[in-house]
Amino acid sequence: METNYLKEQFRKDILKEVEEYIGYVYSDDTHFEDKLIVKEFDYSVSHGRRSYKEQEKEYDYFDMSDLIKKSGTFTFEADPIGIECVVLHYFPNEKVDKFVKDLETSMLDFVKNHGYSKEAEISFPIDTFKVYVDCPSEIEVTVATEEELDDEESFVAWESRPLRPYISNTKNNGFVAYERNVRRLAAEMSLEYDFFK
Repeated sequence: METNYLKEQFRKDILKEVEEYIGYVYSDDTHFEDKLIVKEFDYSVSHGRRSYKEQEKEYDYFDMSDLIKKSGTFTFEADPIGIECVVLHYFPNEKVDKFVKDLETSMLDFVKNHGYSKEAEISFPIDTFKVYVDCPSEIEVTVATEEELDDEESFVAWESRPLRPYISNTKNNGFVAYERNVRRLAAEMSLEYDFFK
């Protein structure tokens, strides 16, 4: 129970810092060194501009640009997915971690066995979040019977995303999972679906 309270308070504290920061940001301005600063010992948060050389060991630093999103031509708002990524960094969730691991493994196995394809998609049913990676044009389509169509309870909603944003081809290591985007997808799913609660 205490962990949930700490987690919720931490989330609120991050949101407060991000909203305060948004007052400083304006369109097309770059703030590469603007950071959310977290002291792991007590989960205290602040924000400020820190170059890599100015960063201290007892603090963790997160790019503010990952915690905001455009809400209009010249306006920004807090990005709940970016905030959730920071929360999950300090308060891990076993189901989210398993989803991340399964996603990375499935993507890399697909590329290893099938090769990379621009058409490839990641998909998963929202009741189990078992990850599938395939090319839609190669999937064998089966027609549902009338009985299956009548049984609404047998249908499960699926999420689907293009593979490309979640994998990258590196010069030294070949294809690797793009961890930032994989973690953002997992954070998005954890915010949207009760499966991860």
